[in-house]
Amino acid sequence: MSTQQFQVHLVRVDRSRNMCRFYRVSIEPTLFGDYAVARGWGRVGSHGRLRIDLFAEQSQALQHFLDMVRQKRGRGYKTRPLRSVDPLMHYRPRAAKLRMFQTDESSCLASCSSPE
Repeated sequence: MSTQQFQVHLVRVDRSRNMCRFYRVSIEPTLFGDYAVARGWGRVGSHGRLRIDLFAEQSQALQHFLDMVRQKRGRGYKTRPLRSVDPLMHYRPRAAKLRMFQTDESSCLASCSSPE
């Protein structure tokens, strides 16, 4: 079993179409001696989706890995350098939505002081 790592992180950004996607693919050994090609994809900033394909031979997994990378590069994805994943990297706190409105003080006071 080889200890060589196969990983690639691709992104595709097209601001005119509001498109900002990522695609990650890697080959990982399994506990049973097989090889798994793990693919993750989605919009940048989201967790996205994950799919794992199992192969008995590393050569089969490598061929599948290269096919996936070739296909995505053909669709406009560009290679992005890999970096360690920080769980808070994509966290953005949302601002509270406040409704601003104007009131007429005299009508407010009149409705509060009028007996019903």
